[in-house]
Amino acid sequence: MSKFTGSVKIVLKDMIAYKLDIFIWSALLLISLAVYYFFWNAVFTYSGQQAIGGFSFYELVNYYALTLIVAAITSTNVDAELARRVLDGRLSIFLTRPLSFFMQRLYANIGERGMAVLGQILPVTIAAVVFFNLHITSPVNFILFTITAVLAFILLFVFTFFLGISSFWLTKYSGIRMLRSGLIWFLSGAVVPMTFFPANIQKIFSYLPFQYTSYSPVQIFLGKYDLMTSLQVILIQIAWIAALLILVNVAWKYAMKTFTAVGQ
Repeated sequence: MSKFTGSVKIVLKDMIAYKLDIFIWSALLLISLAVYYFFWNAVFTYSGQQAIGGFSFYELVNYYALTLIVAAITSTNVDAELARRVLDGRLSIFLTRPLSFFMQRLYANIGERGMAVLGQILPVTIAAVVFFNLHITSPVNFILFTITAVLAFILLFVFTFFLGISSFWLTKYSGIRMLRSGLIWFLSGAVVPMTFFPANIQKIFSYLPFQYTSYSPVQIFLGKYDLMTSLQVILIQIAWIAALLILVNVAWKYAMKTFTAVGQ
């Protein structure tokens, strides 16, 4: 526990030193929410529809507010950091520490997400509550949402770390990182809800881990899922985390055989 709190405190101190960055991120999220509002307001106005894809106008705006909140909770660039440490050879410094590199970065990310509560999540939540009537549909849904959001953070972290291990065999990782960001943003339902896609496409997406990092937790908060479906989401998240942890463990062992302190 002392190792965990120590790692988190270091990250929080570093982030507090960059208050301007936190302010900029807050502003960008609020601007994004405003863009979603005006865009979908125009769509609903000109289409004359009361509901699109199973969402009313304010449900859809709240959907995007919640996706921004979940994105702030789950955001991670651990793959880019791992790639940077591998290519400059400085990963060896982290390997000498009592914690594994995976756990070091996990603790650091928890600290970063803790700061995101104040800098990113709180402003979006206040704006959604005040202007778009965002509210808790039920205490049970809120608890389930919190659980799935935390699991979504772990799931996305493990998946991103797994991709980052490929940097041991690559000379440049930035292309994969950009592709990863784009695919997750699209396949997680952050661009449009999954209900906007044809049923067969939704079926395919349900077998992938990405919708469980954003779309499903948001649906739980909005009360779109019943209790059994919500519990099923939690089990699927845990299953994906377990499977990816096995892949990370295997890939890391192979990667350590190729790593040298002077980089590649």
